[in-house]
Amino acid sequence: MTEIEEIDAAIDCCLLGQQIERVMEELTPRQRQVLSLRYGLDGNDRHSIAEAARALDCSATNIRLLEQRALGQFRSPWHIRVLEEYL
Repeated sequence: MTEIEEIDAAIDCCLLGQQIERVMEELTPRQRQVLSLRYGLDGNDRHSIAEAARALDCSATNIRLLEQRALGQFRSPWHIRVLEEYL
């Protein structure tokens, strides 16, 4: 990879991160916490559903539901168009 390609990749990564942050801002605080724990966002390690449930003092079922609802927002037509640019 050339230096220019590396710079382009770094810029794309940064822009993707910004777009993900915009979508995350639309989520409830609890949904953000769940996604952060489950997917290792904000520099955290990834956690299993059971670990996230313990960390947030709720059931694994509740974690699954919060995660599904949050990911559903990422699948909205508008968000898909914005995020597709980086794939």
